[in-house]
Amino acid sequence: MRVIAEVARGSAWSHPGTTTFDVADEPVTLPVGVVLSRRRETVGSIVHVVSGELGAVGAGAGIERAFLVESTVQLDGPSTNGPIMFVFFARRRDLTTDEFRAHWRDQHAPLARRHHVGMSRYVQHVVEQGTDENVDGIAELHFASTTDFTERFYASDDSVGVIAADVARFSGRRADTYLVTRRGYR
Repeated sequence: MRVIAEVARGSAWSHPGTTTFDVADEPVTLPVGVVLSRRRETVGSIVHVVSGELGAVGAGAGIERAFLVESTVQLDGPSTNGPIMFVFFARRRDLTTDEFRAHWRDQHAPLARRHHVGMSRYVQHVVEQGTDENVDGIAELHFASTTDFTERFYASDDSVGVIAADVARFSGRRADTYLVTRRGYR
């Protein structure tokens, strides 16, 4: 298990075994349906802590929210210097946790691989424990280039509807979406 946390802007938070993703400030053309979270005004980075306890990470100065997650790589492309999108979201409340997880893993992941053609890596992080009970999953989508993100987010105009309809089947209305870059990969 790993911990994924949001770190406040201006915080010097660090932890052994951490990969840091800086929230991007520069504007890019966003694909249809992608809306960035207003939380990005206070969140400066997203961190992966390879091993750690939620309590130790979550109690750290500068941590906004922290989640103990079980991660599944759904598309295993190479590391790139392109944009990365993190989406922190809740399940639909009329679904059980198991129904949500099964749909996201077994139904949505194949659709995402087929319709997000510019995506080079896709990781689903299922939240096991967290400091915000309104987050059940964290999606991590990597793109090799800004062009792949802005122009190849969807395979076609039909892909927009297919993805939106499926997301509505398992995800609640609230989501916090961040566009980030891996620290050191500018």
